[in-house]
Order: sequence, then C-alpha cells, then structure tokens
Amino acid sequence: MPARISNGIQRLIEDLGIGNRLAERRTLLLWDEVVGPEIAQAARPDRISRGSLHVSVKTATWRHALLFHREEIRHKLNDRLGEELVKQIVLK
Repeated sequence: MPARISNGIQRLIEDLGIGNRLAERRTLLLWDEVVGPEIAQAARPDRISRGSLHVSVKTATWRHALLFHREEIRHKLNDRLGEELVKQIVLK
C-alpha cells in the first residue's frame, strides 16, 4: 500500500509540473545541514532560480571566506539532492 501511495504522489507531482520547484525548495531546506551551524548563522539562502542559488551573507568577511567554499558547498548540496540542481552559488 505505501508503494502505491508514493507512486500516486509522484505521478501527481509530475502531472502538476511542480517537481523542479519542490527540488528547489528542498535545496533551501538542506542548506543548514550541509553548511553547518557556523556558516548557517552567517549566510542564508534566499532563492534558487535556473540553477543559481542566491545566498545573503552577513558580512564582507564571511562573503570572502565563502568564495573559497562555494564549489564544495555546491557539490554537497547536489549530492544530497541526488541531481545537479545547483549550478552556481551567488553570494551577496
């Protein structure tokens, strides 16, 4: 029975065309877990659009530090998502 329900939900998501939006929302929800508490306090994801994850950073110092970790964070997010949804991280 649970398999039938999950198949039905998956089919509904496909029919509504919201699968990509759900995956994008999941990206935002995974941020804290992937980056850890210290970075999560200094940088928050605002939105993801066309593969660009836009992240607000509290200070220029943190922005500079995160420039060196963008690719690592991007890879970790995509690994957790099971697909390459995040093409780039834009820090602002």
